[in-house]
Amino acid sequence: MNSYWIESFPNIIKDSKELNENITADVCIVGGGITGISTAYELSKSGLKVVILEKDLLSQKTTGNTTAKITSSHGLFYSYLANSFSTDYARKYLFANQNAIDSIEKKINSENIDCDFERTDSYIFTSTPEDVQQIEDEVSTVNLLGYPAEFTTNAPIPLKISGSIKFPNQAQFHPRKYVAGLCNSILKNSGKIYENSKVIDIKRKNNNYIISTHTASVTSKYLVIATRYPIVRF
Repeated sequence: MNSYWIESFPNIIKDSKELNENITADVCIVGGGITGISTAYELSKSGLKVVILEKDLLSQKTTGNTTAKITSSHGLFYSYLANSFSTDYARKYLFANQNAIDSIEKKINSENIDCDFERTDSYIFTSTPEDVQQIEDEVSTVNLLGYPAEFTTNAPIPLKISGSIKFPNQAQFHPRKYVAGLCNSILKNSGKIYENSKVIDIKRKNNNYIISTHTASVTSKYLVIATRYPIVRF
């Protein structure tokens, strides 16, 4: 299946290059998806010298095939959190997600990133009457946590539904355009980004990490592994 996000915005950065010389950095981040890029952005804004190593092309795996929704609604999850842990635990999780949406919007505004961002409502729905009670229970839980979720049978989708939970003021965007905007800021802050630079070895030497590719290495005080799967065990 093709990805609209990749096809509509094929190049994250211009003049893509591979790591071909040994360099040093404060932080080396392995993985050029939205997690690695977002981490690099925050660290570069704080004044650290950042290097990103991506084994293929930036944001073509999980980030390039995402739903592109930015929401706090992840299935009927809050009743589970409240019942399995505590109401306070569930509340912290909910508002951490809400704060993340606000943080993304602030970055978009401060960096002038054109990424089709818009605030919109999010829905989780069922077409099975037997599942309606679960949705109603979830609405009650989310309301108890302090967020104005609503039960509705009028979700704006071309399907007949029995009920849904509506999360107001969520968001959506073009993830690769967003990542491109963060990359521009990282590069302006003297960060370095390398594509087609697969990490094949990581060693600890004195107080530094030595991160090696097939052609060169990065020596850094700190290391962030932001890959889809772990690539090393310490």
